[in-house]
Amino acid sequence: MSSSQQLQVRIPDYDIKDQEFVAYYIQVKALTEEAKTQANGVKSWCVSRRFSEFVRLRYLLQLELTTCLIPALPSKHDGANSSWHKFTSALHISDPSGTSLSSLDTLSSVILPGSLTGRRFDMDLIDSRRRALELFLIRCLQHPRLGTSWTLFAFLHEGSAWEKLFRAKSPSLPIQAAPSNPTQQRNKTDIPPTNSSITNGLPVEYATTTYTPINPSDFTQRSQNLVASLQRLLDLRKQIKRRYQTISTSQKKVADALHRWCPFEQQAPALADTVQILAHVFDSYCDLLNPLADETEIDEC
Repeated sequence: MSSSQQLQVRIPDYDIKDQEFVAYYIQVKALTEEAKTQANGVKSWCVSRRFSEFVRLRYLLQLELTTCLIPALPSKHDGANSSWHKFTSALHISDPSGTSLSSLDTLSSVILPGSLTGRRFDMDLIDSRRRALELFLIRCLQHPRLGTSWTLFAFLHEGSAWEKLFRAKSPSLPIQAAPSNPTQQRNKTDIPPTNSSITNGLPVEYATTTYTPINPSDFTQRSQNLVASLQRLLDLRKQIKRRYQTISTSQKKVADALHRWCPFEQQAPALADTVQILAHVFDSYCDLLNPLADETEIDEC
């Protein structure tokens, strides 16, 4: 956590309002006296925000800080197909508690995800989005410029300020709202124009920018720190690959054990089918992780 960070946030829970939208509960805690004063003396509080409000927040932050790279938000349709939802809704099979694809006789033994049954809300997807939204706010608060944005302050506090921002009509984003190189974009004013005179024929006076030279010892220390960080990154990468190998081996053992049910297909067909499906799933995961485990052996040769 940054030493200058004034607020701390968590999104521990959410609520589905009238089967219409999801409200995410944001717990906010003031870390400094200044933040506590701005919150009228309250040390911690809770606000609820919809996903569309997070989208609006990011849009307004792009307008406010055009040269800042704003953290990413999760996709609006994570793992779900909006066209499929419209289709299933038209057939009146979108109610999870009523008639749905998962309740049809031909599929009664199959558990289908929400994106296939036409359910509008899938708990796993919502929980995944909750974690992604929490990370989005944490990244914003840790940023030196985003963390002091008045727009973000209004978003994290109860009151009419955020309501006005959310409802107000905003201008369109500039074409280069998020440049690939923000530092270069911010320093454009330091680059003199190529034209040596302005339209009235008078010479242009350029401001001279002076740069403080880096001390050789400081440069050496920074280089050593960079090399050490890169080495640490490579070590972590190898550790991750070793864990991939361990997981892959474990899944292979589980798959082997589950496949031993195959001879009992005649005695318990339903159970044998279910067990074999699980075995195939573990085999698939093992196949996905095997290439990563093989890379570990190559790196260590």
